[in-house]
Amino acid sequence: MKFSRNFTENPVNEINLLTIGVVCLWLRVINFSRYNEYLGRFMGVVKRLVSEIILFFVLYLINLLLFATIAESSFRDLSEYNNVWVAFRTLFYASFGTFDFDKIEQTHLGKYYGQSFLIVFLVINIGLFMSLFISIITVLFQVFRKHDRIYQMVETLKLRSTTQADKNYSLLISVPAPFNFFLFFAAPILLTSKNPQQMNQKLLLIFYIPVLAVVTCFFVAGEMIMIPFVYVKMVFHKLTMVWVYSKSYRVSRADKFINFIFFFFFGPFIVIGNSCVDTWFFMRHLVLIELRKIKHKTRFHQIDKQEITGIEDLFKAKQEKILNFKEVASQVREDMGIMALINRSLFP
Repeated sequence: MKFSRNFTENPVNEINLLTIGVVCLWLRVINFSRYNEYLGRFMGVVKRLVSEIILFFVLYLINLLLFATIAESSFRDLSEYNNVWVAFRTLFYASFGTFDFDKIEQTHLGKYYGQSFLIVFLVINIGLFMSLFISIITVLFQVFRKHDRIYQMVETLKLRSTTQADKNYSLLISVPAPFNFFLFFAAPILLTSKNPQQMNQKLLLIFYIPVLAVVTCFFVAGEMIMIPFVYVKMVFHKLTMVWVYSKSYRVSRADKFINFIFFFFFGPFIVIGNSCVDTWFFMRHLVLIELRKIKHKTRFHQIDKQEITGIEDLFKAKQEKILNFKEVASQVREDMGIMALINRSLFP
């Protein structure tokens, strides 16, 4: 409230200022929804429809302004059309179904002139423009829908620069509510620290402890719920294995029965021990900072000139700016006869 009064003392303007703030916050939420796998695909398609929709509405507004100018010149004796902007508003409502033939029939030009004007306007705007709008949305959505996965990945890459954690000051934006209240005390400590990276990591760990405790409680509760089901399932499994013959597990039936008796009495302790080990490794992964990187072995395959020429011809024939990797790979395999070579090598 005091912050709003720095700009205005008018309660109406204050409400308008707060409304703008709420709208901006929701736009920020919608912007971050592009990162979601499913909403991101839809947002990527809708984003590419916006330019075409804007062009359509520009043409639609020009059409309304044209009819509003004609209405102002023809129906000056009617209060709904005696001004170009009033006529524009009346015709805008009429294009969405709010119109009245009785009022326009009272014009001095005659009843039939007013009816004809309104009928022509409705035919052009409802019959033509609205149908055109629906057609544009339907066709373009089907066209862009084919590459929705690509659009979602492009939008995700755009968000990376703004969502990637900063090593020195990520505490200022990463602390979840309601713990972000403590930033009033922690932020000055971080900003004045001589080693902000180390201080940032320590403070994040402190705020992470409640999250770790809650997640661990959920994990332990799930483990405790699953223990009786796991024990009963393993008892029946061990009992079934006594009569089942397995080529990979060649053990006498007597030994299998001994295993069943052993698990029947000591199985609860084994299952509980496994749950404790699972919980320990779960908590270890919760506090890992540097994850181990997997070393991939890269195979270098030489491509001859004929293969390169074929791929170049393929891309020259394509007119799209963004290509689906799976479709291109499938077409390249088909053009180069890779699957046929594999079949001949397997079944000579």
